[in-house]
Amino acid sequence: MNSFVFDRLDLLAVGVLVATFGLLGFAVFLSDPKSVTARAFFYFSLATIFFVIVNYSTYQVLSLGSALWLYRVLLFSAVLNVLSLFNFLYVFPASKPVLSKWYKTIIIPFTLFASFLCLTPLMFKAISGEIREGVLIDPERGWGMVLFELIIPILAFGGIALFVK
Repeated sequence: MNSFVFDRLDLLAVGVLVATFGLLGFAVFLSDPKSVTARAFFYFSLATIFFVIVNYSTYQVLSLGSALWLYRVLLFSAVLNVLSLFNFLYVFPASKPVLSKWYKTIIIPFTLFASFLCLTPLMFKAISGEIREGVLIDPERGWGMVLFELIIPILAFGGIALFVK
């Protein structure tokens, strides 16, 4: 019995994180549903929950085909997560929307394009080898990874820079 608990601490941690982000996101949203900051934080909490669940799932995969798709969905969710973080940091602490033209015409379309590109073989071409539970698989990367590796730090550090400014 004791071994089972220690073997599933990762699942417990994921459950606690999902519950915490879910409760916090709903609490902030319900405190002022019309506030753009409250909505942005709520979307960030949902994106984080999605990312955490997909990330945990990649360690529980049982077949190469599902591993490939889970890794693609993981990148997709990572881009959406960092976009929602950027959005939250961009609008904080405003209560009314103040989205600039460059944000609507460049950041959003480019990031959404990059996120959907994550679901294609341009990011991960294939996975070779064998599946072992709890072991990170190393997929064959495509040229699209360059875009992913650029957009994640640009949005993360750009959001932090806007927040600090």
